[in-house]
Amino acid sequence: MISFSVDLWYAAIGAALIALSLLAFLLSKRLLKKLLAFNIMGSGVFLVMVGMAQTQNNGAADAVPQALVLTGIVVAVSATALALVVIRRFALASVVAALAAENKGAERTGSDTAVSDTTVSDTAVTDTDLTDPNLKNGDPQ
Repeated sequence: MISFSVDLWYAAIGAALIALSLLAFLLSKRLLKKLLAFNIMGSGVFLVMVGMAQTQNNGAADAVPQALVLTGIVVAVSATALALVVIRRFALASVVAALAAENKGAERTGSDTAVSDTTVSDTAVTDTDLTDPNLKNGDPQ
């Protein structure tokens, strides 16, 4: 029977995290879920790196994998922040495009609800619109 050391357990759990998050990343359609799966995959890689780090003769862990993991964590946090900004801007652009298409569709049908002098820039959703307490679910009360 194979005896697992603590380091080998870290590597095995890291490999399981990588496999499960890769599956979630490939099967998910939402960008935020993909980002979360990608971050969990990165955590699995960090666990594998820590688990597979060779120990020196005196029992102290090797400093190089530890430094790489710490650097990777900093890079992962920065990349996550950048990805969140990109996802947020993509969502705002999607809302603007949907509003523009809705206005164009309403103008073509001659509907009374269409605002003919409204441009896309007038209907653009801003950051304050998302945090305005007077708006409930994006609609004025």
